[in-house]
Amino acid sequence: MTSEREARAGVSDDAMLTPATRAVATASSFSEVTTARKLHKGSATWAKGPVWPRRLGLVLGVAAVILIQWTAWLALRLPSRHVSRHWDIAWVGFDVVLTAMIATTGLALWKRSPIAPFAATAAATLLLVDAWFDIFTARAGDELDWAILAAALGELPLAVLCFWLVRRWALFRARTSG
Repeated sequence: MTSEREARAGVSDDAMLTPATRAVATASSFSEVTTARKLHKGSATWAKGPVWPRRLGLVLGVAAVILIQWTAWLALRLPSRHVSRHWDIAWVGFDVVLTAMIATTGLALWKRSPIAPFAATAAATLLLVDAWFDIFTARAGDELDWAILAAALGELPLAVLCFWLVRRWALFRARTSG
């Protein structure tokens, strides 16, 4: 014969309840297991994981030291004025790549593609580079004024927007990957 309790909760009258202290101990061990899993998924794996990321970090560190020396050499050796035969091709080519990356970012966001944050990072970086070279290669006067205006109203706000998108994606990933 089923009791009213068994009928309502699906638990029989003679079911044993777990004492509170045992429940707490079980919860503690489960928390420790969960913490261990989180550490395994996170930075602890990076420190104890494969060697190649550390080696790659060393290679990039050496490259940075070499680039510091290269930049210093360029600062001393490059003329302040230089005429280039393919100035137009360089700028048009750069703007084509920039346009393609902005379009790729927009399309990736529209389709909710996982490449969106990577495309946004590339687009933002190209926008910053474009603003930098537009301003520092412009002649004084109207050309410089237009370059500053384009940077202030176009390139820099779009770059900030792209970096904001990447940050939102990173925060979302951190929240959902647990």
